[in-house]
Amino acid sequence: MTDRTVKGPGYQLIIATGSVSKKVEQAILDGLAKAGDIYLEEVDKVTDLTDHDLNELRKLGHPYAVEAEARGVPPVHKDDRLLHEQSGYLKLSMGLNAIKQTARRFSQVITSRAPYLAWLIAGTQTMRPRRFHERAYLRGRTKIWAPLKQALKGVRHRIVLKG
Repeated sequence: MTDRTVKGPGYQLIIATGSVSKKVEQAILDGLAKAGDIYLEEVDKVTDLTDHDLNELRKLGHPYAVEAEARGVPPVHKDDRLLHEQSGYLKLSMGLNAIKQTARRFSQVITSRAPYLAWLIAGTQTMRPRRFHERAYLRGRTKIWAPLKQALKGVRHRIVLKG
């Protein structure tokens, strides 16, 4: 894709632990799998604007361009982290990798086959970053982590979310 790394909330759900029992391990795997599905649902919600297509955005003066504000082009929406659906390929190409487990860490990566994903997230020389994954995480954070909390309650294990 590119040499850019996406940092901050989004596109990798990670649980760091100490040594855990098999019951706790299974609860984490079950909860994280459900959390990934909910995260994808939240991403779907913030990438479905249909009020403008590419031609209309062009006529509006490219409101997501880096220099749009300096040129006096008003923003289309108050939040650049919301995306307009164009071809639908971005949404259709998203999926979840299998949960990766190391000795003290569980992670699930949300992927996309869209070749332009990194440019959307990080921006380019001409386009502002569109961190929709971050908006999805912040919007659905409570729902995203609820399955993990519930699964761990079932084995009487406490979880503390940081940040």
